[in-house]
Amino acid sequence: MRYWQRIKNQKKKSINFYLKLFGIIFFIASFVVPSVSYAELDNKDAGVYIPGPSKSYLLEQPLGGAGSVANIGEYIQLVYSYALGIVGIMAVVIIMFGGYRWISAAGNEQTITSAKEMIVSAVTGLLIALMSYTILVFINPSFIQLKFRILEIPVFESCPRPDGMSTIPPMKGWSGGATACGTLIDDFTKVLSAVTADGGSCPSCTISGSCWRSSDTQLILRDCFERAVEEGYRTEKGVPIKDGCPDGCSGCNLALEPICTGNTHLAGRACDLCLTYAGSDASIAPTSCGFLSQKYNGGGGDDKLLANQNLLNSIMTSSYDGKTYFSPFGPYSDGSGEWWHYNYKGGGGECASSNTGLACTGRSADGITASENAFCTTTKNDGTVLYRHATCSSGQSACATSFGGYTWSVFGSNCALNQFVSFDGVESAGSPTQTYLAAPNCAS
Repeated sequence: MRYWQRIKNQKKKSINFYLKLFGIIFFIASFVVPSVSYAELDNKDAGVYIPGPSKSYLLEQPLGGAGSVANIGEYIQLVYSYALGIVGIMAVVIIMFGGYRWISAAGNEQTITSAKEMIVSAVTGLLIALMSYTILVFINPSFIQLKFRILEIPVFESCPRPDGMSTIPPMKGWSGGATACGTLIDDFTKVLSAVTADGGSCPSCTISGSCWRSSDTQLILRDCFERAVEEGYRTEKGVPIKDGCPDGCSGCNLALEPICTGNTHLAGRACDLCLTYAGSDASIAPTSCGFLSQKYNGGGGDDKLLANQNLLNSIMTSSYDGKTYFSPFGPYSDGSGEWWHYNYKGGGGECASSNTGLACTGRSADGITASENAFCTTTKNDGTVLYRHATCSSGQSACATSFGGYTWSVFGSNCALNQFVSFDGVESAGSPTQTYLAAPNCAS
């Protein structure tokens, strides 16, 4: 009997010990989480801050009455509140059980003592848990709300590359290999063809830049912009306050959140452009795209740079064949907006490959009636750009939508009126057949 009584007493002490220990651990943990967050906040290398997107993430299992959260901080807050409720429920149940044992002890001092210890331990654990919450709220309510930068990292969804994307091919008036929607490239080609043609508004103009960007790239840009705002380099609208950018950032211009819907760059429907050379007008054109900052909006005090921006704006926003294909991102003369950013207005709002739209005359080439003044291009998964003849049917240049298993886009060649598209001397891609690894030549 003494052995079993000793075992019974040890179990009671263990229960009391663990009740108190649980309360103490909960108390300490309440301080540890926020303090670690502050330590990481002070350490620039602790992690990259990504602002939460303007939507919630559904929980597979609702917690504490909530079915969704916006970020990790909200989820931890839910767990904290849920655990605090569990502690309270456990304490009440143990107090009730201790009271029942006390009532049913029938005067047994040992049972009464055990029941008292159980009740005291439960009350102690509950007080410790409640004190942790009260103390944290008293010190700083942010401790309970968990509004710390490092905890605002959302479960990020990587945005897929839109269908219908292609690489802007080499052409007169264009320098660079940007990727964009096929319809954007088609209409951009029309703009360049009109501007750089003999008798055009700027026959010797050359534009360079970039269009589509991945969500990973957008994350980096957004992080640098957020840090620039916090460290006093930029206002919340992106206007420069002082020169430079945060450590590790090559730029810190205004950048939208990497949300898959509503971001024109992620959709391949916007381009960042600059006029790098304009022949006889070179005096108003910089030699590089090193001025893509709101600091240089309105020329940044430089009349030549302002003239360059106005020329680019005139080229991109003028009407061609009765249509205006691009619009600037806000005014740039008063410090707001971005002088280099142009959104695409065509294509029906979706990223799609364009297969018609260029008038043509035909000639026999590669066994088809080929367009004399247009060609087709596509980009393989490995980044290789392929080219082939465009067909000429009913007076319109076109591309087979799924030739060789790829989606093709048609482009004007900028060949002179007395010239035609030719792939003579251009290296063959081999597979699929009748495709080439470089843009065509213009032959007479």
